[in-house]
Amino acid sequence: MVDALDLGSSTFGVGVRLPPLVPSLHGFGRFCLKPCDYLHDGVGNKMIKTATTQISNCEHRIDVIVPRAEYQRVHQEKLNELLAKNIRIPGFRPGKVPQSVVARQYADHLRQQVVSDLLEAHYGTALKESGLLPAVQPEVDLAEAEAGGDFAFNILVTSWPDVELTALEALAVEIWDVSVDDHDVDGVIQRLMDSQIRYTTEEKAIEQGDKAILDYVGYIGDEAFDGGSATDAELVIGSGQYIPGFEEQLEGAKAGDHVQVNVQFPDHYQAGALAGQQARFEVDVKAVQRGEKCASEDELATLLGFDDATALREDSRRKLLLEAEKAAWEKNREAVEKALLEKHDIEVPQRILDEYVQRSLKRYQQRLSEQGGGPLSDEQLQAFVARAQQVEAENIRLTIIYRALQQQAELELDEDEVRKEVEQQAAQYPESERENYVNWIMRNEEYRGAVESTVMERKCVNYVLSQAKLTHVTKTISELQAEIDAEETPTEA
Repeated sequence: MVDALDLGSSTFGVGVRLPPLVPSLHGFGRFCLKPCDYLHDGVGNKMIKTATTQISNCEHRIDVIVPRAEYQRVHQEKLNELLAKNIRIPGFRPGKVPQSVVARQYADHLRQQVVSDLLEAHYGTALKESGLLPAVQPEVDLAEAEAGGDFAFNILVTSWPDVELTALEALAVEIWDVSVDDHDVDGVIQRLMDSQIRYTTEEKAIEQGDKAILDYVGYIGDEAFDGGSATDAELVIGSGQYIPGFEEQLEGAKAGDHVQVNVQFPDHYQAGALAGQQARFEVDVKAVQRGEKCASEDELATLLGFDDATALREDSRRKLLLEAEKAAWEKNREAVEKALLEKHDIEVPQRILDEYVQRSLKRYQQRLSEQGGGPLSDEQLQAFVARAQQVEAENIRLTIIYRALQQQAELELDEDEVRKEVEQQAAQYPESERENYVNWIMRNEEYRGAVESTVMERKCVNYVLSQAKLTHVTKTISELQAEIDAEETPTEA
């Protein structure tokens, strides 16, 4: 059995790429199984014979038979292409090699080329006409053919399972109404006051809140380690930018001083080679700068490019309202998904789960590699796979439910909805770059597909909210953020 994306590993060594099939929340159709059909495939005006067999609840095999005459036609085309190249075979003059000799000499090569062409010509048609929608990439198996018989292959398809949706009117969902009040705006202004600090160089000893300009080299033993050196580094003392103990040992130093800083890297430091290590930093203090906050809101507004404090507050409120809308949506989506999962007990087909876990693992390994990390240990790999199986099983169940909701509610996408979503994403970029971003996303099949799935997910959630029994909970955005922070703060054992 070989994956349909790449048949290069098959017995015949065929190097053909068949159309990838990416699971999505939209574009699915009903299963339409047919015991035996003769299909016109639109390639060479030939007929193929297919038979679809259900192996299990979500597993189907499509047997495809291509007439021997079609195989012979393609074989002759490939043989003619070889003959046109005036290939050289010892004992024959160029261009005078008999067809039978070329066919014998290049039998394996011709076989690979013919099988590749036939699969590319008939695979998609057989799959489409079966009425099956694969949940993961189908597998293709080249059947053993009798001498002089037809060419045959089969396609193993794992499809999405059906699910009978519970009555949404009986679904109880607690939803959040998130608001913004003056206290929330005050909090934003205070955070801006604390962060928008002007620094001026002074002849003084370093203390909390000062910015130090530093050169340093880090050592493990007597060896300088990669990533442990910097020139003209800016460090605000008390900010917690560096590992514990580093900043405190600089207090009291002045410009021109040399300080030896001794620290220990945390046991779970992101650079694994440094985790738990004792280190020494040779630090030269080049300058000390005192920080000064704005004396008033109007001064802060001018620093940030606003006309006055009123304009700054209006902008802060507008941004908070957008954050509140987004926060409410996320909480309500989570509530809907939790309620749906509790009401629908769905068995996830193993092959779909395996495929999703492998994709997750591949993405994680790629990120590790990009960050300079090494391969996972056996223990780390087992832990990741165990966690991924839990997460992906839930994601798959939700995908199955969303597909059923889309079908039940007859939800569809239109171009304007997709473009509006992309334009909202583009708002984070400078105005001069937004149009190019929108056009690029709309032309890119992969990224556009991700946006379409996001839009369809929102339509499904809103459909559930329009049908379910709702209980409203009102929170300010500050209260909601405090709850989120409390949930994310780890508790001591």
